[in-house]
Amino acid sequence: MKCEMIRDLMPLYIDGLTSEESNREIEKHLKSCKECRKYYQEMTGEIGEAVPISEEELQDVELIKKMKKKKRRRILGGMAGFVLAIAVIVAFMLPKVYSQVKFEDISLKSGTRGNKAYIKLETKPGYEIYFSGTTKENETYLKVLSVRKVGGTEKDQTGWEDEIGTKENPCKWTIEFKDKIVVFENGELVEQKDK
Repeated sequence: MKCEMIRDLMPLYIDGLTSEESNREIEKHLKSCKECRKYYQEMTGEIGEAVPISEEELQDVELIKKMKKKKRRRILGGMAGFVLAIAVIVAFMLPKVYSQVKFEDISLKSGTRGNKAYIKLETKPGYEIYFSGTTKENETYLKVLSVRKVGGTEKDQTGWEDEIGTKENPCKWTIEFKDKIVVFENGELVEQKDK
């Protein structure tokens, strides 16, 4: 039988669906044809003859494993060192870039224009101001978080404007700095307390 026919019959032979005569021919062919025998072993998941491994080859494999392990450790150590170096740089640079803001670091202006109250915060030239806050009805609370040096000669200005309220329900802005809390009502400074 030709190899092509054997390979066509192989799935049926493996499942036990071929006749006795076909089985004999297939087995006879497998004994004489190395390629078809290999094909049969691959289809059945059988492993061919075991190849003996010398002691020297085993030692080489162990040596390669140790070398890979050392290389992996060096790479991980290098990565850990790099991450640590970045963390140290950030820890030293962050205070220079960001700083907590004191009351005297910001220029505050407030007042009224017609029936509107306003407030304006202004930094020194070359700085930006960052803050967070909440607003509820006529009341705004702001916390000045940091001032960041950005270079240049421009001042960062931030301001708000709102309708002037009544004496009982004024337009109110509370601004918290690192060292003080200031309160403005209807555009006038009404309270200033140290923290």
